[in-house]
Amino acid sequence: MSRLSSELYGYFRDLGITVRKDEPLKNHTSFRLGGTADLWVEPDSIEMLSRALEEVHKLDYPRMILGGGTNILFPDGGYRGMVLSTLGLVSLTSDGNAITAQAGVPLSRIVSHSLNLGLDGLAEMTGIPGSIGGAVRGNAGAYGSSIGSVVDSITILDETGIPRSLKGSECGFDYRYCNVAIDDVIADVRCVFRPDDPQKIRKIARDIIHDRMEKQPLGERSAGCIFKNPPEEFAGRLLDDMGLKGSRKGGARISERHANWIIVDETATAKDVVDLIEWIRSRVYEERDTVLETELVIVEPYS
Repeated sequence: MSRLSSELYGYFRDLGITVRKDEPLKNHTSFRLGGTADLWVEPDSIEMLSRALEEVHKLDYPRMILGGGTNILFPDGGYRGMVLSTLGLVSLTSDGNAITAQAGVPLSRIVSHSLNLGLDGLAEMTGIPGSIGGAVRGNAGAYGSSIGSVVDSITILDETGIPRSLKGSECGFDYRYCNVAIDDVIADVRCVFRPDDPQKIRKIARDIIHDRMEKQPLGERSAGCIFKNPPEEFAGRLLDDMGLKGSRKGGARISERHANWIIVDETATAKDVVDLIEWIRSRVYEERDTVLETELVIVEPYS
């Protein structure tokens, strides 16, 4: 570990922020792959998150933000810098038709809370894993709905830790996209819903859970859908039509149940997943003249 890493470790420890050296990243992602991070830092308040960002910016130390870890792949060589986790930010409050949640709150908790209050807008996202911060950054969605449709405002911290608020209409939500800058950190999210019949929206949620159990390889080591849907097509259906289910590279293979899911076994490496993704993209481009973009965030190997 570098002198700077050790200096930061002591700084965060003295502040009372959870900090660990050489943290195995496989413990924090749904793929359960990847090497170690030099530092793992997990603030339990937005104030401490701000101070952490200010310090690493001042020292020009590499850092990245991690939420629930359900849509990311770290390289086998790990990450040479600080992984700043938002999972300590877990405050959730509700006021009438609005719910405000800090970035580390699981999306499933917000969905469940809205259903219990008889608020419609997130029932279609039942069963999506991960945190609300990550869901907003990627405008997570399913079954024709997306998180951006209920976002009223967000608080973000810039790279120096300074906060500012954005209205939902300023976030530029599009398919699996929002325009929050990559160096900005989503700290909390305010969602506004519409009241509806509780029995009706609970039935929507139950039907979606049943559909997911039928079609998706739940319980496997995976990161959900790997590719964005190309225009006027579903990526999973495209790969299925090409007969790619079951194709593998090392310990990674395309799910036999859903062709847009890659699942891994105990022998898999992150490189196996990347190799399989690149092989799929090459096949699809050659045979269908279609370029597939990944939903999965792939952290580049350190060099």
